[in-house]
Amino acid sequence: MYLIKLLEELFDITVTKIQIFSYDSLILSIIISEQADYFNEVEAENYKLELFYKSTKRLNDKQLEQIKLILLSCATTFTNITINDITYLLNNIINNDSIEQTLNNTIKKLTEEQDIYSAGLYYLNNKLMQLRGLIYYSNNKTTMDSINFKKEIVELNKRSEFSDIIFFEQIKEINSLNNHLFPFKNYGIGIYTKNGPIGLLVISTKDNNITHINNLLNIYSKILSITFTVKSLIQRYKFAVDDLEFFKNNLFYNNNLINLGKLTATIAHELKNPLVSIGGFTNRVLKLNKDEKLNGYLNIIKNEVNRMENLINDLLLYSKAIKLDISEVNVLSLVEEATTILYEKIREKDVDVQINIKRDETLKIDKNKILQVLLNLINNSLDALCNETNNTIKINLETNTNFKILEIIDNGCGIPKSDIAKLFTPFYTTKESGTGLGLPICKKIMEAHDGDIKIFSDNNQTKIQLFFKRGEL
Repeated sequence: MYLIKLLEELFDITVTKIQIFSYDSLILSIIISEQADYFNEVEAENYKLELFYKSTKRLNDKQLEQIKLILLSCATTFTNITINDITYLLNNIINNDSIEQTLNNTIKKLTEEQDIYSAGLYYLNNKLMQLRGLIYYSNNKTTMDSINFKKEIVELNKRSEFSDIIFFEQIKEINSLNNHLFPFKNYGIGIYTKNGPIGLLVISTKDNNITHINNLLNIYSKILSITFTVKSLIQRYKFAVDDLEFFKNNLFYNNNLINLGKLTATIAHELKNPLVSIGGFTNRVLKLNKDEKLNGYLNIIKNEVNRMENLINDLLLYSKAIKLDISEVNVLSLVEEATTILYEKIREKDVDVQINIKRDETLKIDKNKILQVLLNLINNSLDALCNETNNTIKINLETNTNFKILEIIDNGCGIPKSDIAKLFTPFYTTKESGTGLGLPICKKIMEAHDGDIKIFSDNNQTKIQLFFKRGEL
């Protein structure tokens, strides 16, 4: 702690213990060791200050007077936030409340401190470079103020008091706040986690003690940082427990599924050879036969053989472990290749395909596997289009902190909510000619790339997102 370092450097002592009492209540205790050569006690106003230290000689009266001023200054910074307050706030973090409720309790507690009129927490939107009002409390206690604060937006694309606080980690007086919400002297401090800045804490106060203000903001900013970090860890822990429970309950099922996959592959291989023969002979008879009625029957056989071959190919692909051949692939070229292959169907349905991808964007992927995914998804979008005119498919590439996201959006009939959860279930299909393995195979390919696939839909639009880790680029 800076206080101990200051005392040791000024007076050539080794501090082993410091305790500060206010009205006989302990408000600060720092114990490094129980061993000490000397002990001094200083009383001033409502404080009693105890100092234990090692030294070659006892401190003289002049030095004690100086230490009294230093310790008294430190004590006044703890006047309004006691150990009980901190304990309450930390205990609040680890209970079962939501993160929103915990943040609300912390900001509300801050406004109960002496001379603090109001406090607000802004949340940082890194993508838009904006601070947005999240939680606000004041002694005025009007609901409308809290609603108005949530409409507050602070742009950070130019240097300002706010950007200095956030990005240069300063505690600073702010002169450009809403005077109704923050009517007195206003100060701000950044909120940080290990991933960087996440928000800004602002207070409006009548207090002129800068040391006290700095300490108060430091303490509450740390508590808010702990809140974000701990609540995130608790949520991840709950997800992990749920996953573990699911795995434990489905272990027997999963083992059977592995055996089923091996059996499926064996059966598929045994069926494929006779189907190839049937298809080949059917094509030869079609070329030789002149009877139209018989040709009609032969075409039915040919189509059914093709459908069975597609199902078997999908079964073989789904039952095998996916091996990737990774290379750096231009995303725009890959998407254009997929739309070229499907050109006839796109032209037939008069679809406007809009591609919004920069020419220099690349992904490290297995080109053929991801091409297969794109063909399947774009083909599904084409099948879903139900408008007589203005049929559109948009293909975009978005980027966030962790992923590059390839989006396929169509303005078709949409997917019922009851069906979306089943789309990745093997053999589930809403198409008459579908195998029910297209989307499960897409998911398996994406997971092999350490990515993911998500589907969102309503009555007017379906959006499919393919997530590729930025670390793999």
